[in-house]
Amino acid sequence: SPIMVFLQDWTSDESIRRGHDEDCITLGYTPALPTNRNLIRLLQTHFGVSLGDIFATNLFPFIKPRHMGYTIPRRDLLQAAVEFALPQIRIVEPKLVICLGLPTFNALREACGQPRVYPLAEAIRNRFSCDGARIWCQAHTGGQGQAMRNAGSNRVADDWRKLRRDYDEA
Repeated sequence: SPIMVFLQDWTSDESIRRGHDEDCITLGYTPALPTNRNLIRLLQTHFGVSLGDIFATNLFPFIKPRHMGYTIPRRDLLQAAVEFALPQIRIVEPKLVICLGLPTFNALREACGQPRVYPLAEAIRNRFSCDGARIWCQAHTGGQGQAMRNAGSNRVADDWRKLRRDYDEA
């Protein structure tokens, strides 16, 4: 796939104790989640592709402890980037890697020998290349990530337009 997307994580032990999500078992994701609905819309709007047309995964492949809002320690995200994300990038060989959220982007930056970047706006402006792919940061597609980035404007759409222009120029 020429496009690869990394979200941060997929579930927590508290969430999984509530029972299995049949859509997640069947499709590999839950279509009703705002994170997934927004990602699907952004991919369709800016790239004309569906989620099934790209390679989408999570940087942290494990069930995280506690609740979905639990912050995964930086060292664990970095280890996941080194042991799981980079090998996947090498196998898939995407032209573009989109990291949703600053922790995911910075873990990949560190795994590629780059310094972390803060805040999110600065990270969005500082794509880098690693293993032949252009790696971009975008606001997390969950409701909170989108609302915080937009903050009264539509910066998310502008960010994705810039991402698409860069993709076309590569």
